[in-house]
Amino acid sequence: MRNHPLAATAARPVVVIGASLGGLAAAVRLARVGHHVVVLDQRSGPSSEEWLSRPVVALPAAWRDLFRKSGRILDAALASEGYELVPAPPTRHEFADGSTLDLPTDRGEQYAAVARLSGEGAATAWRDLLDTADETWQLVRRAGLENEADLTEFRTHHFFTDPRTIASEADRLPDPRLVALVRSVAHRLGSAADQTPYWLLSRPSVERTFGLWTVTRDGVPQPAETLTELLHRRTGDRGVELRWGVTATGITSGGVTTTAGDIEAVAVVSAVGHTSHDALTGRTTQIALPRRFGPLRLGTRRIVADPPASTCVPGPGQGGPVEVVRHTADDSSVTWSLPDRTVTCTGAPSPSGLRWHGAATVGAFHPVAGDTYVYAGSGSIGGAEPWAQLLVGALATYQVHARLTGDDIHPSNKAYRP
Repeated sequence: MRNHPLAATAARPVVVIGASLGGLAAAVRLARVGHHVVVLDQRSGPSSEEWLSRPVVALPAAWRDLFRKSGRILDAALASEGYELVPAPPTRHEFADGSTLDLPTDRGEQYAAVARLSGEGAATAWRDLLDTADETWQLVRRAGLENEADLTEFRTHHFFTDPRTIASEADRLPDPRLVALVRSVAHRLGSAADQTPYWLLSRPSVERTFGLWTVTRDGVPQPAETLTELLHRRTGDRGVELRWGVTATGITSGGVTTTAGDIEAVAVVSAVGHTSHDALTGRTTQIALPRRFGPLRLGTRRIVADPPASTCVPGPGQGGPVEVVRHTADDSSVTWSLPDRTVTCTGAPSPSGLRWHGAATVGAFHPVAGDTYVYAGSGSIGGAEPWAQLLVGALATYQVHARLTGDDIHPSNKAYRP
């Protein structure tokens, strides 16, 4: 990189605030295309969110793309450490009546499993629900996961005014057990099903389309944080400077203010959660809520955005399925089992996202591109899930590189050659 045309900017780095997945994803991608990158984090060293205790990986394509674009393919990086990424066993769902459902991600196998539990009619209704969610996913991925969303335009989209919720969609199913299963999509986001927009059913659509995977060593499931450990090593390989124990206190037009002094920067990437980002920018996040679902009446009531409900309890290791979801009439919990520990979460494993208060919550999300920063944290439309943060980290990379060089390195730009 010594003769790279960006070498002259080395004295003023790109500063990434937060060693989150989105922050690290942006950092290694930016370093790969020649930028000097400094990552600041208030923690004393690497640590993991509860999402990453999960031994199940959704949308592995986001991880594969990150590793490929930062210098080495994922499978090779895993193999060098004795790991392998393999399809995960079906998630086990346990219902209040004592019945269970081992739900595979393969479309045909999933239909058959639901039919054994609830009959052909219910299986058809389940399949049709996820088929509709597949169509919704194609819209969601283009509205802030694979392209920078214009939130002003997005707020006028039919997503914003559509009265349907996860609860209303779940209630269309004939079996109360399937109703509970669908409602748990909202519970696992830390929100209420009757307040969570229907298009968040893109989550089970993603799992059915791309499968669920697990990292194993000698056939034994490992936590997804294994991937994060590899990513931390990748930052070192790419020359990213990680500064632990440094708290950013503000973003300015010329850089970042911190507890260790001011840092001049050619660009700033904020990769922190809602509350921390608002503190950095002086922005007060508020959500305009309708009185009831239906066409949005702006200004009827306003509340400050709040984090999702979250309670995670560690326990001793145990055998059995790697992921078990227990459903009750009004809630659900998930237990992830690893050889050395279990983690049981009620609500969102990561409190760094945002609790849904109807579709109007879209108004609280941060756009990727701000005036003095680019955003790559869990407060984006994608939320706090690992794959969403990785995708937003990629978007932040494209934005920063374009601002500094004028070059378009989006994958859609076929003329670009790295």
